[in-house]
Amino acid sequence: MDKFVVLCQPWESRKGLKSKDDGYSIHLDKNHLDNFMEKYWQSVDLHKNFESISRPYGNAKLILVDQDIYDMIKDKNGCRFFEEIPTSDNVEVLLQIIQNLIISKNLSEDFYSGHCFNKLKEALKFL
Repeated sequence: MDKFVVLCQPWESRKGLKSKDDGYSIHLDKNHLDNFMEKYWQSVDLHKNFESISRPYGNAKLILVDQDIYDMIKDKNGCRFFEEIPTSDNVEVLLQIIQNLIISKNLSEDFYSGHCFNKLKEALKFL
């Protein structure tokens, strides 16, 4: 079964001084995450919902998802899930990134030119 590398952003909801986990959102990349956040904050009435607002917290992490989840988000900026945050083994994620680079580019030629190396370096920020 194919696996796809996506960004997973944890969310929390806050009521007064207490906060609790409020699921997560997944995104194809940082641009999709940024666009998702921009649209989310535009849709929230902070004056009305200030006491019980759902918001991202912490840093987004790279995770692996199956084809069905990938298909759900590939044409969107992301999707929210109100369940426990999934995790992936960092080594598995790294191996999938390398495999994707090999498939999409001739790694032996492009790696030293910097393009693939820079893509890998950028992805490692999220592990």
